[in-house]
Amino acid sequence: MRMFYRFCAILLFVFLSSCSAEKESELETLFNDGQYQKVTERTSEILSETLDEESLYFRTLSEYRLGNSSSARDGSLFYLLAFDNDAPHYYDLAEILLRTSKGREALFAGNILYDSGHLSRIDYLPYYSALVSSDNMEMADDFFEAISPTLSEYDKTFFTISAERDSDRIVTSLESLYAFSGLDNSFISMMEKAIPLLIKRGDAAMLLNLISYGSGDSPEYSLYIGDVYFALGDMKEASAYWLKAMEAYPVQSDIRLRSL
Repeated sequence: MRMFYRFCAILLFVFLSSCSAEKESELETLFNDGQYQKVTERTSEILSETLDEESLYFRTLSEYRLGNSSSARDGSLFYLLAFDNDAPHYYDLAEILLRTSKGREALFAGNILYDSGHLSRIDYLPYYSALVSSDNMEMADDFFEAISPTLSEYDKTFFTISAERDSDRIVTSLESLYAFSGLDNSFISMMEKAIPLLIKRGDAAMLLNLISYGSGDSPEYSLYIGDVYFALGDMKEASAYWLKAMEAYPVQSDIRLRSL
């Protein structure tokens, strides 16, 4: 009799394993075919009955591909909390959590990836930003120093502005970029990114030396330089730069000039 029960148990195990493999194959096929909505519908059925690792993975990944960042964030966070780091998709979903969240959740995911050696170059910026936004400045500085040899001058400036470091650090980085590239498109694009941030902080005066290099052939940059002078109360210079941009950006220039 004992042999009979053992035989039945083996048959049941084989049956359940084949069903699981069939289910996973179905999800993977749907996902690889780009049928992400069908994946979410099918996994909803499965997850309503049991916490299935593979179903949660494909559901979260499909939500991410569909652009549903909030659902992808929630799914990846739940996965990381529900499963250990030896789960087959643990680090894949840590990447999604880092890319779809901010603050403590992003830092949680970033630390998982960095400490385990799974942090890819594409995730350097979100991790750096998470460190800065969480006021882990010592760790942020150490991380930035560690990755600096792999970054161009443009990348360093982009990271510094995007992570919204202090204004002194941003201006220093912009000065370094100008020394490296001059008044080229890369420098102008970074200035256009930095100017609204420093104006908002009340630090427009810190940009005077940088804008003294001129606007080159960029009418769009002329708008931004005019904005700096306007923030500083120099209406004459603001007007001159906005007029310079008038031909290429008549609406934006006119709106600004009406504020004088």
